[in-house]
Amino acid sequence: PLQQFFVRPSMRPAMARMAPGGGADAVEKGLVALRVKSRCSREELTARLRGERQVLHKVGLQLCACFFFMVYGAGLLFRNIAFYRYQGLDSYAELVVPQSANVPAEAAWVVDAATGEATPLRAALRASWRTRSEVNVSIAELGATANLTALHGRPFNLKDFAAEYLPNLSAARWAVLANEVVALLFQHCVIVFCFMPFAFEFQGCERPYATAMLYRLERSLATVHLLRVPTYLATTIPGAANHCQSTRWATADGQRGGAEVGQAHVQTVWQWFFDGYNMKHNSNCGDLIFSGHAATSLTDTLFVHYYTRKLLPEPVSKVVIVIAWAFSLVQIFFILCTHNHYTVDVVVASYVAPLNFLANLHFFPTDEAGDVQTVSREASERDVVEGDIELRRYS
Repeated sequence: PLQQFFVRPSMRPAMARMAPGGGADAVEKGLVALRVKSRCSREELTARLRGERQVLHKVGLQLCACFFFMVYGAGLLFRNIAFYRYQGLDSYAELVVPQSANVPAEAAWVVDAATGEATPLRAALRASWRTRSEVNVSIAELGATANLTALHGRPFNLKDFAAEYLPNLSAARWAVLANEVVALLFQHCVIVFCFMPFAFEFQGCERPYATAMLYRLERSLATVHLLRVPTYLATTIPGAANHCQSTRWATADGQRGGAEVGQAHVQTVWQWFFDGYNMKHNSNCGDLIFSGHAATSLTDTLFVHYYTRKLLPEPVSKVVIVIAWAFSLVQIFFILCTHNHYTVDVVVASYVAPLNFLANLHFFPTDEAGDVQTVSREASERDVVEGDIELRRYS
């Protein structure tokens, strides 16, 4: 049923003359027209490639700059700096842990080194200081730390809506992996979507250049991640993820935190710029507000929503839009359930990403285009003549 959308406008007059009745015969004639198109599209492909090259010449430097910032700046450098500034809740708790405490002495004993005789501490003190009826013992413990075992596996983080009302999948390795797989799969699908106009053209729909679409996508992603940098560097928030807990903390099944391990790789300026340990192991902390995963997913979804309505006929575009938004919702679900981010991180991303994309459309309303026509008038007329010949042979 979608074959009618693939028919090139230049073939329509020939098809109308040869198959005015429509029906099954028209469908067969349409298939012939498609074959004619594939056989006679060398000039069109050459012109298309020339246009793509011209667009790449115009925006190639900017496209590379956006890609470099996404991979190196947003992915490595600024996240390393954020991890350097990171402090978990346990570090704040230790600021108020008392360095000395008054404890009862009933269970304390004094052992005579010479005889090995053990005497209750309270009785020994009373025997030495007979004039006192009560003795208070103060034991000073230097270097006291927060007792994270008292949490019994519960994360030591901020009170959060998602942690209270959504299932806790932070210790489920499959869920943590699914969160990354969904993000990568969706991103790669959107990149492939950018090259769809290179191979397909639907009747009555626009056909922008693939390079121009890719440039708009990367520009939108680069600007939204640039907006993240001052927000997560300005205020450091204790991490919600298990790997951002202290190594002295452990889940109920024995999985330990790793904040100190990851932070050891971001202690020098050299490590800020070149150490990719946390990027490789996905163990960054401190880059919370707002969520980069959610911002990327929403930007991808808005990009598909915008271009699908331009490139595809309405019935197909609706299906693609529903699939794109489903991907985005699944991504947000895993972000919250695996405790990669707090709910506020996703909420802020949910309005920053659309506003960023709309601003991109406002300041850059049109896509870059080449200086050549995709199909010349002479090529179109030649297609019509060859289409007439082919259809007569078929009939």
